[in-house]
Amino acid sequence: MRESSSGNAVIIVLIAVALFAALTFTLSKSMQGGNSSEVNEASIARYTSELLTYSGVAESVIDQMLFNGASLDDIDPILPSDGAFETGSDIYKLFHANGGGLNYKPAREPPFVLVSPAPTTQSGWVISDITNVEWTETTSTDIILTAFGVAQNICAELNEKITGSNTIPALVGASFPDEAFAEESGGSDLTTIECATCDGYSSLCVSNAAVDRWYFYSVIGAR
Repeated sequence: MRESSSGNAVIIVLIAVALFAALTFTLSKSMQGGNSSEVNEASIARYTSELLTYSGVAESVIDQMLFNGASLDDIDPILPSDGAFETGSDIYKLFHANGGGLNYKPAREPPFVLVSPAPTTQSGWVISDITNVEWTETTSTDIILTAFGVAQNICAELNEKITGSNTIPALVGASFPDEAFAEESGGSDLTTIECATCDGYSSLCVSNAAVDRWYFYSVIGAR
């Protein structure tokens, strides 16, 4: 009888351990699910802040270059990846250590979604100085920094911070983002025809529904 009672006790203990393990696993999964949502929201806020901060720093660098005697026409936005980056004078190059000294940030996922098609094989920061933004002071070309291929939820959060609404305006024309923001096809101006909702905003996140891509543009040098 003692052996039987001892055996039953062992079985009961094993069942209890198994039930406790199952309960612990269930609670752990539940907690992970809840934390995952919170972490995701926190990450979106962090990446949104990073994008806004970088565009703000870029604008401040240009302001400092202007303060030191450069004109917007002098500023050269040539990228460090360009073969001619070390050719000629450095003092007006936005990303050169001897010029503006702005640190070029390569694409990182997130906040970027590393996808094709053009203008880049991967998403990333693109800079243009041949596009005029209709609502800047003159009809001269402006300097625009654009984050090509950001995540859609981050794009929506950017607009929430800028406009108070998470609505993402759609650009008119599938090729327009490349023409306006990446200096392709000779360049196209950013007007209210292509983006009526953009009117008056020096920074905004817009979409190209034709290829499911999102672009955060920022006018860092307005003429």
